[in-house]
Amino acid sequence: MGSLSTANVEFCLDVFKELNSNNIGDNIFFSPLSLLYALSMVFLGASGKTAEQLEKVLHFSHTVDPLKPGFKDSPKCSQAGRIHSEFGVLFSQINQPDSNCTLSIANRLYGTKTMAFHQQYLSCSEKWYQARLQTVDFEQSTEETRKTINAWVENKTNGKVTNLFGKDTIDPSSVMVLVNA
Repeated sequence: MGSLSTANVEFCLDVFKELNSNNIGDNIFFSPLSLLYALSMVFLGASGKTAEQLEKVLHFSHTVDPLKPGFKDSPKCSQAGRIHSEFGVLFSQINQPDSNCTLSIANRLYGTKTMAFHQQYLSCSEKWYQARLQTVDFEQSTEETRKTINAWVENKTNGKVTNLFGKDTIDPSSVMVLVNA
C-alpha cells in the first residue's frame, strides 16, 4: 500500500494546510481518514472530468495503478483498480477489535427510492467501504429521513455524534446522501 499511503498523506497535508491558512492561531480538529473514505466513495462512482479532478485532489494520479477507465461498463469490482481494494483492506484492519483502543468507521448511502442507482457502484461500495444503500423518500419524508440518518450515525458512534444533520439541512430534491461516521 506504499503508493496509496503516500497519496493519502499528501491529501491530508493539503487539507491541513488549507484549514490552517483559514484558522491561523486556532486549534484544528478534523478526520482526514473520514474525508478520504467519503471522497474515495465519490471517486468510485465518478467519471470523466469529475473523476480526473478527484484523482488529482486525492493524489491518486501518483499511484502505480490508478482507476482504470471503463469501470462503469465492467461487470466486476476488480476492474476499478487497486485503490479501492486497498481501501477495503485498510477498512477491515481499522475495524478489527483491539483491547488497547477502538477506532471504527461506518459508511452508508441513503438514496431516493425513485432513482435506480448503478448496481456495480452499489456492489463495490458495499464490498470495499461496507456502505450499503438504504432507500428513503427525501421528497415526501425529508424530516423523517433526516432523523433516520441521524439515528444511524448516533448508533454507529455510540452516541458521540448526535444530530449530524440539523433541521432543514436535507433538501427534498436530494438524490443521495453519503454518510461517513
